[in-house]
Amino acid sequence: MIRFANSISRNFTQPLVIGDKKFLCWVADNHTTRTIGLMGCQLKTRQGCLLDFGDDIDFGLWMKDCLHPLVAVFIDKEGKVIQSAYMDPKDSNVIHRASRPCRYALEILPEEATGIKIGEQVYVESE
Repeated sequence: MIRFANSISRNFTQPLVIGDKKFLCWVADNHTTRTIGLMGCQLKTRQGCLLDFGDDIDFGLWMKDCLHPLVAVFIDKEGKVIQSAYMDPKDSNVIHRASRPCRYALEILPEEATGIKIGEQVYVESE
């Protein structure tokens, strides 16, 4: 599985804006890419992985084979931040869930989550 995960092409090209923060995201919008997520990937400043589940659903995130801590920002289908969760790679058995169904999770570096507020609008910027 790790060999397959490392062979996935992660193009961090989708601009996403939350408040005054802009991220270039890799969009994981199918079962395979969402399952692999950021396994074996080292994020750079202002990069993120946007997991798109297609609609507001209940889902869980975990830290299998991740190289560093992440924060998951849970976002509903209207583009509003509903909560965030710190995820530590040492706790790979912990499942992180939003308090209610949501459509997206944005995985970013913890230091870049500072200042992101519940209820804040998330925008997808045109390329």
